[in-house]
Amino acid sequence: MLPEHEFSGNTEHQKSWAALRAVGMTYAGVRPDLGYDVGWWKVNDFWYFAALSFVIYVRAAADHTQVPVAEICGRIAAKPGSQG
Repeated sequence: MLPEHEFSGNTEHQKSWAALRAVGMTYAGVRPDLGYDVGWWKVNDFWYFAALSFVIYVRAAADHTQVPVAEICGRIAAKPGSQG
Protein backbone atom coordinates (compact mmCIF):
# COMPACT_ATOMS: atom_id res chain seq x y z
CA MET A 1 0.00 0.00 0.00
CA LEU A 2 3.07 2.24 0.01
CA PRO A 3 5.05 1.42 -3.16
CA GLU A 4 6.78 4.80 -3.29
CA HIS A 5 8.57 4.14 0.02
CA GLU A 6 11.07 1.31 0.28
CA PHE A 7 11.67 0.21 3.84
CA SER A 8 15.27 -0.82 4.34
CA GLY A 9 16.77 -2.74 7.18
CA ASN A 10 15.36 -4.43 10.22
CA THR A 11 15.00 -1.20 12.21
CA GLU A 12 12.71 0.44 9.66
CA HIS A 13 10.63 -2.71 9.41
CA GLN A 14 10.27 -2.87 13.19
CA LYS A 15 9.26 0.79 13.35
CA SER A 16 6.71 0.47 10.54
CA TRP A 17 5.13 -2.61 12.15
CA ALA A 18 5.01 -0.94 15.57
CA ALA A 19 3.21 2.09 14.08
CA LEU A 20 0.78 -0.10 12.14
CA ARG A 21 0.03 -2.19 15.23
CA ALA A 22 -0.52 0.94 17.33
CA VAL A 23 -3.22 2.12 14.92
CA GLY A 24 -4.98 -1.23 14.92
CA MET A 25 -4.74 -1.57 18.69
CA THR A 26 -6.11 1.93 19.25
CA TYR A 27 -9.02 1.26 16.91
CA ALA A 28 -9.78 -1.94 18.82
CA GLY A 29 -9.83 -0.06 22.10
CA VAL A 30 -6.49 -1.34 23.36
CA ARG A 31 -3.98 1.21 24.60
CA PRO A 32 -0.58 0.36 23.09
CA ASP A 33 2.47 0.56 25.34
CA LEU A 34 4.29 3.16 23.27
CA GLY A 35 6.95 3.64 25.92
CA TYR A 36 7.95 0.02 25.50
CA ASP A 37 7.53 -0.14 21.72
CA VAL A 38 9.00 3.19 20.68
CA GLY A 39 10.99 4.37 23.70
CA TRP A 40 14.27 3.70 21.91
CA TRP A 41 13.34 5.61 18.74
CA LYS A 42 14.65 9.04 17.80
CA VAL A 43 12.30 11.89 18.71
CA ASN A 44 10.52 12.35 15.37
CA ASP A 45 10.59 8.73 14.20
CA PHE A 46 7.21 7.87 15.72
CA TRP A 47 5.47 10.76 13.97
CA TYR A 48 7.09 9.85 10.67
CA PHE A 49 6.05 6.20 10.87
CA ALA A 50 2.61 7.15 12.23
CA ALA A 51 2.09 9.33 9.14
CA LEU A 52 3.16 6.47 6.87
CA SER A 53 0.74 4.19 8.72
CA PHE A 54 -2.06 6.71 8.21
CA VAL A 55 -1.39 6.72 4.46
CA ILE A 56 -1.40 2.91 4.40
CA TYR A 57 -4.69 2.66 6.31
CA VAL A 58 -6.37 5.34 4.18
CA ARG A 59 -5.29 3.61 0.98
CA ALA A 60 -6.45 0.25 2.33
CA ALA A 61 -9.83 1.73 3.29
CA ALA A 62 -10.18 3.29 -0.17
CA ASP A 63 -9.29 -0.01 -1.81
CA HIS A 64 -11.68 -1.98 0.40
CA THR A 65 -14.64 0.39 0.03
CA GLN A 66 -13.98 1.51 -3.57
CA VAL A 67 -14.14 5.12 -2.35
CA PRO A 68 -11.49 7.58 -3.62
CA VAL A 69 -8.66 8.42 -1.22
CA ALA A 70 -9.57 12.12 -1.38
CA GLU A 71 -13.10 11.36 -0.20
CA ILE A 72 -11.84 9.20 2.68
CA CYS A 73 -9.54 12.07 3.72
CA GLY A 74 -12.45 14.49 3.51
CA ARG A 75 -14.57 12.26 5.72
CA ILE A 76 -11.77 12.03 8.28
CA ALA A 77 -11.29 15.80 8.25
CA ALA A 78 -15.02 16.37 8.72
CA LYS A 79 -15.21 14.22 11.87
CA PRO A 80 -15.70 16.09 15.13
CA GLY A 81 -12.39 16.76 16.83
CA SER A 82 -10.43 16.76 13.58
CA GLN A 83 -7.90 19.52 13.09
CA GLY A 84 -8.72 21.43 9.96
